This record gives sequence, structure tokens and C-alpha cells, in this order.
Amino acid sequence: MLEKKIALLTSVTFNNIGNGFIDLGAEAALMKALPLNAELFKVSSNANFAATMGQMFMLKENPIINWLWVHTMQRAAKKLHDRSYKTVKTQNIFSMASMVKCDYFIIPGCD
Repeated sequence: MLEKKIALLTSVTFNNIGNGFIDLGAEAALMKALPLNAELFKVSSNANFAATMGQMFMLKENPIINWLWVHTMQRAAKKLHDRSYKTVKTQNIFSMASMVKCDYFIIPGCD
């Protein structure tokens, strides 16, 4: 039987530690479920996330701007934070995921 190549897309953990738990759980579950002739490899989305954020990413993660954001907009910050990421233009970037040759591509997550 031919070896199956399974890619696991891992997410961004430096701004959401919960993604790491999802990724590790998905990897552990797949390792238990896959047959011995399967190859599991990870494809990270960290580079894609950072590249798409560009200069906006530097502003949002800057400690001074973050402090001003949190302390002056505390009431509205939760509502605006997720929406502000949607205003950032996606740039034309190199994506490892587009170069992956695999039989299955697993994208773990939760609803």
C-alpha cells in the first residue's frame, strides 16, 4: 500500500495561545488515528499571518499603541479589535501551503 502524506496546517499562537492547544490536540489525535504507512507533516501559517498584517501588524503589536488602545478604548476595544484586522489588505505573499504535495490537508479548528 502506498504511503499517504497528510499535511496539518498549524495556526498562529503568539497572539492566541489557544491555537497551540488546538494544533497539539489535532496532531496527537491524528498520530493515534493514522496508519503506520502515513506521513504527517506540519505546514505553519505564521509567515502568512505576519506577511498579511504588514505595517498594520507592527502598529497593533507595538506596546505603546497597545497600551493607548486598551486604556483609552477599553469599553469598545473588544468590539473593534476583531473588526480592525478585517481592514488590513492581504498582500501577495509566498505561501508554503500552495507548494505542499499531499493526499490530505487537515485544517484544525473550532467553532
